[in-house]
Amino acid sequence: MNATSQLIFREATPEDYSRVDELVENAYTQAYGDLDVSWDKERTAVARAAYPQHIWVAQRPTGEIIATLSGRIFGERSVVDEDVQTPDHLMDLRLLAVDPSAQGEGVAARMMAHAETVARQTGFKGLLLETLKEWPGPQALYRKLGWREIATIEPPADNPEVPTLLVFTHEWE
Repeated sequence: MNATSQLIFREATPEDYSRVDELVENAYTQAYGDLDVSWDKERTAVARAAYPQHIWVAQRPTGEIIATLSGRIFGERSVVDEDVQTPDHLMDLRLLAVDPSAQGEGVAARMMAHAETVARQTGFKGLLLETLKEWPGPQALYRKLGWREIATIEPPADNPEVPTLLVFTHEWE
């Protein structure tokens, strides 16, 4: 049995929030360099929990938290973007992050499968997320998992600093 098969997936507790924030910061910085995230009002785990939204963690049997992902709670408002309304039947996801030391072990795919399980159990009919056009790694993962790219969100003409986003969905009957 490998280490990935022994992962425990659960909701984060307030005691986990600093580790969740550290995971997001480390994973995104390692993959994409320094990012200006000052615009992101729900970047911290405390802010996401107050939204409210799910904050899941993947934990090794030793207790080490190695991944996190956030998703909308059924009946709550969209977590992705104030300007883009996610249909009520879709759970939107954000901030998938895997500790750099655990990358390549299938943890991200397992975390996405956990989100799908929760979504199905709580009444959603699919999942939706946005990713930066400049990030081919996550796009490859989503496509490998059977997600479809459904839209491109271009930056507003008055603010070309905003990155282009790709929207992916994974729906079921």
